[in-house]
Amino acid sequence: MDQRIFGPDGQQIYGAAGSVCQTGVFCPCLAPVEFALTDTNGQPTDGGIAKIFGVSRAIIAGIWVAFFQECQQSSCGQGCAEIVAKVNKFRVTFPAGADPKQKMALIGCTMLIDFEYFEKKS
Repeated sequence: MDQRIFGPDGQQIYGAAGSVCQTGVFCPCLAPVEFALTDTNGQPTDGGIAKIFGVSRAIIAGIWVAFFQECQQSSCGQGCAEIVAKVNKFRVTFPAGADPKQKMALIGCTMLIDFEYFEKKS
């Protein structure tokens, strides 16, 4: 489960990689599915993307203020909200030094990850 993330100039700025061998892939109520962010050389960064399933609190932190306010949401203890109510929760941790355009690209990558790996195909 790999993605390459490009900036407005067409140059790769990050990569996002997640393994299919994660607990959250097979049993979403027990764990999230995590995607590590790498730089253009494939080296790990301090950022990441995670699909949150059965966690009682999901935090979307550090998202550019022009798009979202930093917030906390509670699923009121309803373990598998994704399965029961079709609720999508992601946690995006931006790498240190990411500029607003890079943050927008990471948010777009998060939506692509959702559509590509987690939405039901009909």
